[in-house]
Amino acid sequence: MSKEVGAVSGSLLWASSEKVCQFIIGFLVTTILAREIGPSAFGLVALAIVFEFLFLYLMESGLSQVIIQKKEINSNEVNTAFTLNVLLGAVFTLLFFFSANLLAEFFNQAQLTDIIKILSIKIFLISFSRIHVALLEKHFNFKRLVCISVPVRISCGILAIYLVYSGFGIWSYIYYNVAQAALLSTALFLFSGYNVKFYLSAECLQKLLPLGIQFSATRLLNTLSEKIYYIVIGKYYNVSTLGLFQRADVIRRSSSEEFSTIINRVFFPLFSKKSSSSFDFLEAYKKVAPFYSLFFFLTSAIIISLSDFLIHVLLGVEWEQSSMFLKFLSVLGFINSLNLFLAMIRKSTGSGKVLLNETIFERIIRLVLLFSLIGHGLIAVICGQIFGSLCAFLLRIFSLKSFLRISYHQALKPFLSGLVLLVMTLILYGLNYFYLYEYFNLLLTRTVFILIAICCTCLVVKCFYSSEINYLSRNFFKK
Repeated sequence: MSKEVGAVSGSLLWASSEKVCQFIIGFLVTTILAREIGPSAFGLVALAIVFEFLFLYLMESGLSQVIIQKKEINSNEVNTAFTLNVLLGAVFTLLFFFSANLLAEFFNQAQLTDIIKILSIKIFLISFSRIHVALLEKHFNFKRLVCISVPVRISCGILAIYLVYSGFGIWSYIYYNVAQAALLSTALFLFSGYNVKFYLSAECLQKLLPLGIQFSATRLLNTLSEKIYYIVIGKYYNVSTLGLFQRADVIRRSSSEEFSTIINRVFFPLFSKKSSSSFDFLEAYKKVAPFYSLFFFLTSAIIISLSDFLIHVLLGVEWEQSSMFLKFLSVLGFINSLNLFLAMIRKSTGSGKVLLNETIFERIIRLVLLFSLIGHGLIAVICGQIFGSLCAFLLRIFSLKSFLRISYHQALKPFLSGLVLLVMTLILYGLNYFYLYEYFNLLLTRTVFILIAICCTCLVVKCFYSSEINYLSRNFFKK
């Protein structure tokens, strides 16, 4: 147990470092690009990236998740997964390339043709690195991942800034994406420490693909239902509105789902190892879940309070409408992060079919709400997605209680503190907006909101989770 804790503690530090560096570099680069090229150009790229993500998940086929989840895996299985990724990468690159004209006609955006044709190359490039990343994560080797990825991201960021100030406009963003994919895949292939070869075995595919397809279908449904916003907004409204929404959505994801991914990447292998012992699994669930809830409550509260200032200072007057989108999206990000944690729990137990069913239920609800509310404005659409995500979270808790053999209240209890604090913050925020509006936009008022959120979080930890924080302090933070 102590060795596992030590491994996870060090991995959490390096995984956090990698994700924080990725966020800071990416955020700075895209912020500079956004100020220079404007919402409409960002909207065009957002449309192209939606379809790129869909083809990427089809290419991966969930094989990297299977490699991490399986307790024992041999070199033939690893090589087969790698080879299949590369073959599928070539196929889906061609499909994406030749669909460029059709997509450009659908959205009535001629420039989209060339954007898609260049971005399609990313799919093939990334296919060479997916398995290497999975192996690094499986063996908690996040330090090497940091040492490989950070220099690449910095170099590509410098290239993008140089291009945008040299007059390349929207193409600086496109070349930034392609160059980063090429350099990162090359570096991982050469320096990850894993000698992966081209090899294809039907027997290995029979072992890997069933669970991989379940994981892939889940991720594909998640991505499609999340990114269908972009398709609908781009088609129903315009690319400028899409650009405004996309920038708010990127900031939201960076403060919620991205941080959730950090923790999930580290704890997924650990929960997978503990899945054979229901007692150890339940103990880990009870220790980790409360701090998921409280951490993402804090990030949501901070983003809600500072959204106006963030957008104005970072992007300028042209992007100010994004701040209202960002407030509502922050609430969605909080609930989505909890859903990602529960999905990680399901993956770690190998319950791919259950996870897929839960995801289908969530996406159906959210899609129905999306198309029902699209005519009532974008804020109404986001509120509908918040409600749909909350319904999915409650369903996942109900499903998980049977596996953990505990009551519904016991399964939900670790998350209640963050949920209650978020509701109280939104009520307080609303009262201030309606009754003290003259003070609403003052930076001092927003700072007070953040301080209240931090104090409430510390008080809840002290009163209700002192044993959990002591456990984490002894076993993780000090190490």
